[in-house]
Amino acid sequence: MPAPAFDWPAAPTASTPPVPGPSVGEGPPRRPAFPAVWLFAAALVLLTALGVGAVIVVPRLLSGSGGPRFDGGAGAAPTATLDPAVTTEPTATEDVTGDATEGTTEDAVVPDSTPTAEPTSAPPTASGIVTIAPAITDERALDVAAMFDTYFGGINRKDYAAVGSVLDPAGSIDPGNPAQMQAVADGTRTTQDSDVTLVGLADAADSLLRAEVTFRSTQAAGNGPRGRSGETCTSWDIVYTVTLGDAYRIEKSKATSAPC
Repeated sequence: MPAPAFDWPAAPTASTPPVPGPSVGEGPPRRPAFPAVWLFAAALVLLTALGVGAVIVVPRLLSGSGGPRFDGGAGAAPTATLDPAVTTEPTATEDVTGDATEGTTEDAVVPDSTPTAEPTSAPPTASGIVTIAPAITDERALDVAAMFDTYFGGINRKDYAAVGSVLDPAGSIDPGNPAQMQAVADGTRTTQDSDVTLVGLADAADSLLRAEVTFRSTQAAGNGPRGRSGETCTSWDIVYTVTLGDAYRIEKSKATSAPC
């Protein structure tokens, strides 16, 4: 009997697989990223050639590494941002930590080299029991006051040799005349002088000095000033004429007085 006929399926024929096309909305193919070492080498070249300008160019190159320069096909170039690792160096006066920088010109404390004037010492204001009035600036005042200290101190101590040592022999009382010196001793035997002040000093005629002295005297009754012999306390203002020989000496005097 004849063999049954079968409808064998047709043998499959070889066909080229379909080439997938770009899907809708897909952008252009990505470009391979430049190796980082190339970018670093380019940055060094730009830094050498352009100096400070490369600080701005290098971050732009680095920011574009590894991908396209547009955002998903939108067509707008992204804004370049500086790489935080590429910054300018701080100046000598800046402190990157916020603390004060040591050793800078602004912080250095320069000592004042101007010598400080030494305070001038005030002139002496007294010699012994004699005070020099502040208004007197004559440089001879201290020596004149020392002479009057010898004179009034001698009267208070009853040391008439000391009193005579400051009297000019050519004056109204000759210290070499015993009678005249005895009269001085008799007139001041109970006298104590105090508050002695040199209140004036000036040049006078014939190379003399005019020295004005005020003081207070206390004495026993009967030894008071002429015409007031019973007075026991007297305020005196006497202008002395002083000679300028080898030492200051009293030549004569003109006195005014009043009861204390």
